[in-house]
Amino acid sequence: MENKTYSLPEFTLQTRVTPTKAKHDKLEFTMPLGIFRHHTGDAKLGEIEQYMGAPPKGTRTPENWDQARHFSTFLTRPQGSPNSPQRLLNVRKKPITGLDFDPRFNSIPLFSGRLELEERGHSGRRIVTAVYQANVNPTRFTRYQDWNKLRLYHRPSGLPTLFRDTHIPSSEFPLDGSDNWLPDNPALIWQSFMIRWPDRLRDYFNDLESTMRQEVENRGRLSLDGTGFLYFEPSEEAWHMRRVEVYWEFKNASSPEFLNSLDRAMRSYSALEHSRQEFVGDEAQSPRQNRDRETFNTTVLSVTVMPGVRIVIYPKTNERLRMEVRFNVADFSPRSELPSEASGSAGMVEALQRYSETAADVLNTFLAHLEGQMNPGFIPWSPPPTDLMFRIIGHCQNREAARVIMALLIQEGAVSRVKWLKTSIDGLVKSGILERAKNQQGPQSVTFVPSPAYLMAVQRLRDATTADALIMDRRCRRDVPQLRR
Repeated sequence: MENKTYSLPEFTLQTRVTPTKAKHDKLEFTMPLGIFRHHTGDAKLGEIEQYMGAPPKGTRTPENWDQARHFSTFLTRPQGSPNSPQRLLNVRKKPITGLDFDPRFNSIPLFSGRLELEERGHSGRRIVTAVYQANVNPTRFTRYQDWNKLRLYHRPSGLPTLFRDTHIPSSEFPLDGSDNWLPDNPALIWQSFMIRWPDRLRDYFNDLESTMRQEVENRGRLSLDGTGFLYFEPSEEAWHMRRVEVYWEFKNASSPEFLNSLDRAMRSYSALEHSRQEFVGDEAQSPRQNRDRETFNTTVLSVTVMPGVRIVIYPKTNERLRMEVRFNVADFSPRSELPSEASGSAGMVEALQRYSETAADVLNTFLAHLEGQMNPGFIPWSPPPTDLMFRIIGHCQNREAARVIMALLIQEGAVSRVKWLKTSIDGLVKSGILERAKNQQGPQSVTFVPSPAYLMAVQRLRDATTADALIMDRRCRRDVPQLRR
């Protein structure tokens, strides 16, 4: 049966990934929005660039709110010198002075990009097109949806918003300073919303396209000089892929020993003959492996596996390891069969599915190589005993239950689900600390043992307890006077 909750799996040497479990991080693509026309004829690029910027001072008066409200949080003035090609940037982080009535100013946008105006045709038949260079992140978009609103509307697909709506409390913290990760929220409506990833992608792209088109269309309704108007015609051109990041995450396996083993495996993987064959004919590139310290707490390991495709592995938070496959379309080999164009939002979802399938094949090939390079008895990560004790206390119903469960794990290596421990044990199972043991005594006798990730921590506590007992026994023997015969 498919797991209905989003929880991080353990990483072992036998771990392999599937496309259906993939998530997407940074995406860059070009989205043609439409064409501008002037009611008297062809619109000029320079006029439209200035027109699409911040509103003139005359429209900031209370009498002109209906006109000024169309200048919202998205677009800024054209950038560049008067003699250079000018670009329109977004997203504005602060409101235009005097136009702080737009409620979206109070929220942080969940997308970014650049709006470019391009002039096509000759002097007799010029047209100006609006093209959005999108730089978006579906993971961050999903993270900041309000699950309480989803519950109110009784729609598992949700009512997504392009502006930050809520914050999910979590004991985790990012090691790279970025918020593009999905906390483990126990709310069922959130789980249903988040697991249906293709729906999240489709929601995101649909909202982004409709919002940007509506924005430039609103600008087109305003007068350029008080005598004419711009007309906006939506475009049906294909979207162009530029960069795609596909990832999978696991419970933190980023111990120094594991990272060193990954580093060695990546170096040997770059040297394999089948890896080098991918670069035949591409003299500007070659297989390469990098080990960079992105922040003080984060070491990023990467290896190039084919032109335009890299595997990147790093600890994302204090509790999760991320494995990414990054695609740079501009560097693809001519032999690549991955799509570089997509037809609208539906086409983008289909294209990303193909990228996910390729990413899974690429990562699984490397994981098989990693398994062959590492000691089969190697344990990638185990929390220290103090972390285990604090987590048991945090997930148990009360302190007495935590004390009893800890003592049973140390002394017996397992715990039975008696009535007064049931709630605490269920919490420990859900958190991944305990798992059901194979029971030989029938369904009535349910026993739980530490999960593989916590076996080492329990063993270290047992060794420490045994050592303390031996020391105490020796002290007692030394203090008791010897009886004479």
